[in-house]
Amino acid sequence: MDQEYESAGGLVADNGTPVRQFSVMLPNRVGALASLVKLLRSSAIEVIGLSVQDSRDATIARLVLSDPDLAEAIFCEKGIPHTTCELVVIALKEAGPDLLKCLDILDDRGDEC
Repeated sequence: MDQEYESAGGLVADNGTPVRQFSVMLPNRVGALASLVKLLRSSAIEVIGLSVQDSRDATIARLVLSDPDLAEAIFCEKGIPHTTCELVVIALKEAGPDLLKCLDILDDRGDEC
């Protein structure tokens, strides 16, 4: 259900379902992330967003995927350790001024939670 909110910066649209992000623990080895992506692509799952945090022994890859339900089934089937969380995704027309407006709106909306 789409909702719109009035704010100091104008109209804000709520377009529904939050995006699911996966955090996947991988060994910190050459090719580990490539192997994961190949596994996902073999089921026609595309990586839409990616953030990687590595340490000496392990890497945490945070992924937004095109088919999160199928990806979760694959991770469970293959025994790939992972967690999920929901993200709020925001599209900005301009990074500078629009980012501050967006943060103000999120701050105002947070008071209602």
